[in-house]
Amino acid sequence: MITPLRDVGQTGSATFVACPDNLGHVPDVGDKKHLGGALSANFDHLKEISPELHRLGVLAERFFAEDANTSLIKSRQFGEYMVKEIADALRRL
Repeated sequence: MITPLRDVGQTGSATFVACPDNLGHVPDVGDKKHLGGALSANFDHLKEISPELHRLGVLAERFFAEDANTSLIKSRQFGEYMVKEIADALRRL
């Protein structure tokens, strides 16, 4: 079930997330019940490397057909977070 909730990371627009318990939080991808048990073969390899990239990738993919705007927002967040991770890694070299 997709429930409209305010995403704490966004201001001014509602984000639709799968959250059957209606607690108002963005689901943790590790908690399969929040995403209907569906994880992504495209992003599962990121789970150990960067849980946040994994979470954003799975959400972007999940909302692709249901809510294109949310998918686009999550894709943008994925790209921004990936650039941050790369910049942090380069600083440590």
